[in-house]
Amino acid sequence: MDAIKVLQVVGYKDSGKTTLIEKWIEGLSKANYLASVVKHHGHGSPLALPPANTDSTRHFHAGALSSIAAGGGSMVLQMRGEPTFTRLLQLASLSEPDIIFVEGYKQEDEPKVVIVRWLEEWDTLRKLDNIQLVLTYDQVEIPERHIQVILLNDEASIQEWIIAYIKGEADEAV
Repeated sequence: MDAIKVLQVVGYKDSGKTTLIEKWIEGLSKANYLASVVKHHGHGSPLALPPANTDSTRHFHAGALSSIAAGGGSMVLQMRGEPTFTRLLQLASLSEPDIIFVEGYKQEDEPKVVIVRWLEEWDTLRKLDNIQLVLTYDQVEIPERHIQVILLNDEASIQEWIIAYIKGEADEAV
């Protein structure tokens, strides 16, 4: 998995994490890069399963530890238990992407992009390890000068940064 880049996107609820990843995936796809995503479902409730009348869901409800349905160029995995973060990255790497985006899992040690709406959010998020980039809303001034900052509405610079990151050309965080 060494050749596959991993990048966590972290921030508070409704800060724009999913939208950013979605835009990156679309832009990278146009530039012939492939992306996978691992998302932390932090809502406390179980994830919704595919419709109950599908064979794979019937197998799962019958007690299978996992049920995989594959065909037509895609696959759906239903599995009991929650794999470790490392196992989730391994699963995401099966599709052989250039990059795996991770939404959430703040405490993991992968390189991070942090989205900040208010300085109070930065006061907490600045303590995270391995910050590569901070994306801010207009009203936020990040005092640390050793961390690269881009305004969230500067989509061209953000897209340039992610391509440089995949190529290994983005500045490393201090």
